[in-house]
Amino acid sequence: MPKKKRPASKFPLREALKISIENITKRVSRSLITSFGIILGLAFLTALLTMTTILNYIEKESSTIAEYTWWLAGISMIVALVGITNSMLMAVTERTKEIGVYKTLGGTFNHILKMFLIESLILGLIGGFLGSILGVVAGSLIYTIRFGIDKVIDALLADISFIPTAMLLSIFLGALSSILASFYPIWRGAKLDPADALRYEV
Repeated sequence: MPKKKRPASKFPLREALKISIENITKRVSRSLITSFGIILGLAFLTALLTMTTILNYIEKESSTIAEYTWWLAGISMIVALVGITNSMLMAVTERTKEIGVYKTLGGTFNHILKMFLIESLILGLIGGFLGSILGVVAGSLIYTIRFGIDKVIDALLADISFIPTAMLLSIFLGALSSILASFYPIWRGAKLDPADALRYEV
């Protein structure tokens, strides 16, 4: 008689989220390093948008971000992606034995992928949120020194939707860039054979 196919073990999203949050809190320093590139890249981009919004209000004419400045913002995001990829590659490598234990206990490729991707997504969301706040504050401070705090506040209040829009854009880009940069290291770790993973030495 043909053997009955064993049903695949389930890994609820809630459980994957719980484990991911625990892993982040246990490795705070590593999590900060991973998020740092996202924070700086998005802070620079948000600061540019903030400064342009303030300048548009004060000068009463449409100002645009210079093309070379957009190039700088793009390069900063590329550097952030490379940094995240490297950090996640190191993080997955350091946890090779942990992946082996998960697989020995019945974890599948999809389980490992889901757990690490959720962890990466959380870091991207945090990085995007902090980057947006840092960018708005930095951009506002630069023009506060130049024009005074009253004009800066008036400019931001005149376009009241700017800050939430900039924050949402930053959070979205943070999550997207984190997932894109982390996918290969996580995919590589999830493919490891359990026996090889358990024998691995960093």
